[in-house]
Amino acid sequence: MGSSYQFYSPYKTFLLGEYAVLENCQAIMLATRPGFSLSVQMNSRDMTWPMIEEAFSLHPNCPVTSLWYQAFHDKPFSVSNMRRSKKGFGASGAWMWLVLFIKYFHVHGHWPILNHSFFSEGMTRYRDLYQDFPRLKRPSGADMACQFYGGLSYVDLNIMSVEAVSWPFHNLGFVLIATGFTLLTHQHLASLREISSDFQVILLDALAACHNQDEDGFVRAFKHYQQVLVFEGLQYTQTTECIEALSVCPGFVAAKGCGALGAEVICLLYKQEQKVELDRYLCASPYVVIATEEDLSGGLGIS
Repeated sequence: MGSSYQFYSPYKTFLLGEYAVLENCQAIMLATRPGFSLSVQMNSRDMTWPMIEEAFSLHPNCPVTSLWYQAFHDKPFSVSNMRRSKKGFGASGAWMWLVLFIKYFHVHGHWPILNHSFFSEGMTRYRDLYQDFPRLKRPSGADMACQFYGGLSYVDLNIMSVEAVSWPFHNLGFVLIATGFTLLTHQHLASLREISSDFQVILLDALAACHNQDEDGFVRAFKHYQQVLVFEGLQYTQTTECIEALSVCPGFVAAKGCGALGAEVICLLYKQEQKVELDRYLCASPYVVIATEEDLSGGLGIS
């Protein structure tokens, strides 16, 4: 019987930067609880390869699947999901980090130190996987960067830099809402053509506003980004309808879809002074609230 360990990865959400990140490798991300919690048992033969494939929804044509296959056949292990996870909050990034942890354990006999060196090595390994799949558009990896460091993450993968900070706005909060819709992100990415340069310009404005704790400037950038998503046809119709319905919430400031087509997650910005009224409104509504600014999380962990 092998030793049992607990692996944790936070949920990730693009606050701003979806699509821009594909061209310029920059984004503003949120890492939140409850995240992904799994029990990992090394040297256990309780699972077969088909069970691993099913547990992690591994597609045979996905580059990450090849790494899982190699890890499983190097040495046995079993993994059990301790919490039912929500679609759209970064399962693929969490599974990628987990298999990199397992591969490291196979080689060294212990878990890695979670420092910038291991982060850089992991991101390089992730990018290298896609060299054998030239017809696939490689994801940015920003979700993995956010999950590694946690918090509100300013990600710049041009220089492999991630700055993880606390929520910078005293009078402004956020609510993450699961829409219940699903999207096959890799298929959507494969269909993308030219991406508007407006996204990067707005993202830089938002970054400056975050660093300066300029709430008005950030809200302007957030609203502008949402408008460009709609103009470019990069927001799911049902998401646009949900945002319109949410606009009557107490304390509503702005909302946008997050991630690919904004299909699976909506981020709502609200006035902190009306938090109690907003909470009451959402509790009585059909919307599924996943996290708020109070749920910002640390990064990856294993114990």
